[in-house]
Amino acid sequence: MVNDSSNNRVENFGKAPSRIASLDFTRGLAIFLMTFFHGFNHVFDPSWFTGNPSTVFDYYHPLAVVPIGFMVYLGTWNSFFLLVSIAVNTLGMVKGAQKGSNLEKILLRRLITGAFLFIADFVIEALLYYGILGYGVKTGVWSGFSSLWQHFFGIRTLQIIAWSIVITSIINYFLLRKNGHQKYVRNMVIFGALALAVLSSTHFVHRAVDNMAWALPPGYTGEGWPDIGVAVHNASFRTWIFVLIAGGLEPFFPYLCTAFVGVMIGLTICRTKPNKRMTPIFGSTGLLMMILGVLLVALGYPMVFYTRSDLSIFLLQLGGQIGLLMLFFRRVEFKGRGTVFANNWFSREMRLWSMASLSIYASEVYDFVPASFMNIIAGQYVGHNFLLRTFNQPNQIGYAFLYAFFSISCYIGLIRLWSKFNFTGSFEWLLLRVQGGFRKPSLNRLDTDLILNKTGWIIFVEQASDIKHVWIHRIQQKLKKTDEEIL
Repeated sequence: MVNDSSNNRVENFGKAPSRIASLDFTRGLAIFLMTFFHGFNHVFDPSWFTGNPSTVFDYYHPLAVVPIGFMVYLGTWNSFFLLVSIAVNTLGMVKGAQKGSNLEKILLRRLITGAFLFIADFVIEALLYYGILGYGVKTGVWSGFSSLWQHFFGIRTLQIIAWSIVITSIINYFLLRKNGHQKYVRNMVIFGALALAVLSSTHFVHRAVDNMAWALPPGYTGEGWPDIGVAVHNASFRTWIFVLIAGGLEPFFPYLCTAFVGVMIGLTICRTKPNKRMTPIFGSTGLLMMILGVLLVALGYPMVFYTRSDLSIFLLQLGGQIGLLMLFFRRVEFKGRGTVFANNWFSREMRLWSMASLSIYASEVYDFVPASFMNIIAGQYVGHNFLLRTFNQPNQIGYAFLYAFFSISCYIGLIRLWSKFNFTGSFEWLLLRVQGGFRKPSLNRLDTDLILNKTGWIIFVEQASDIKHVWIHRIQQKLKKTDEEIL
């Protein structure tokens, strides 16, 4: 056992990199779930449900609603990727400050990453699956370029991650100067106040922007703002600003709250010895958020989880995400199980997905491959085009899930094959070169053998062996106390 730069305990592998298994796993899990539910969403049209969620009981037995509801709930967890990404970004910044690295250079790398994500978002969303290429493949029409313009009037997962990296990195830069990484309480108070400010003002910001005098497109029958079509019809720099603040789909309010909570988690796990109370404190906060979300829904608060999550759904999302992350920290790092957990078969698979999470997100267009294959072998029998959302009835949800499982299986094959070449040509591969000024950079982060087999895993206890038989230690302490009382 040796110490790493932040004095947490690391299960030793010589000069191998040290990482936190829970973060690697959950980042991979986030992109895995996102990919699975994107596959489901590509073929299933839930408009019968989103208009009136209570109708689900008209079609399904109450016992069946629970697992379906849980799957739908997980399907709204795009922001889990944001939470973990910002925690990892903060972890890297603080570790750099602890080592005495140049903060200006650290900040510059974060700003480059943010700029790179903005470009990647444009390529992915405006050109690939949801853009020109996707529209052409699905409809056979290649003359529509409206997606290029529409892209600027919606804020999606990669955009909010990019903005959050830029914003939180700039704030962290000023807080970490002059040994600011040692001022844990001050930093936590600042980011806690920022998170609370965003959360508490979200309802009022949404209502204020929604109720502005937005012009509606001719023949429009939707609900108005934050519909991207309405934003495009009112195209201007002013509209773009309001899209960032309260537009569709993941605007600053409330998702900067997720980013600031991610910073707080990153600051906490960077401490010399993370306090055991970290998991119950954060976990209890997450539970309270979920309870508040349920109360808001019960009191009639809007239950919207598409276009732009309302406050009730956001609280349910963020509360569950915090709780899940704390559960992993408690069961892995605080139990000294880094190596055991990181090397079970499912964790290894998720860590593989974590290595190329951005590229996997970008490869959503790959879903055309399993969709086209299904059209060839089954399309004529089921009467559905798997390139479109033609499953639109409640009794067809099972078919959509079957397709999602088939799609994710195809992705697993792609990721395993790509990993054999250390993800050469991926967005991560290109980003490392951009950050290194196109000089020959270190590609250890993409060395599959190094990351999967030779990584040292950080744990938050003195020794893993101290935890394995903790119950024996407790019995010994009780016996010792009893002997002292007898004497």
